[in-house]
Parts: sequence; structure tokens; C-alpha cells
Amino acid sequence: MYRLTVDPADHRPEVVSTHPDRKTAAAALADYLTAHDCDPEPNQLTAEHQSYDLVSLAERNVIATATIEPHQPDMRAA
Repeated sequence: MYRLTVDPADHRPEVVSTHPDRKTAAAALADYLTAHDCDPEPNQLTAEHQSYDLVSLAERNVIATATIEPHQPDMRAA
């Protein structure tokens, strides 16, 4: 499982979603980029973790940070 977290720079609540694999999480991030008219600029990329600054195409400033990372669901919450 992978978790996609998008943390807006304007202090709105973060958006968190879980996905069965990294490819699906990356597709969800691509949908977010299209919907918010922004480009990802890598800021930390490792084998297990990807983090991007999301830059507005219109304003050319960072509007959010997105992270894709492994996620193990907490089985105690079930």
C-alpha cells in the first residue's frame, strides 16, 4: 500500500488517500496536478519515498507539497 498526501501551502487541510501500489498513487497525483493546474518539482526522491513541490502554472509559486510513501494500515483501527 502507498499513501499520497497533498499538503496545501495556504493552511487548508491536507488531502490523504491510500492506493494499492505506487503507480496508482502517482496516477492520483497526476489527476491532482491537472485539476489544480500545477507542475511537480521533485524535492526528495528515494527508492521508497517521493516528495514534490507543486508549482502553480499561473502564479509560479508553490501551492502545496505532495508525498508518496509506503503505508501499512493500522489493523488496530479495524
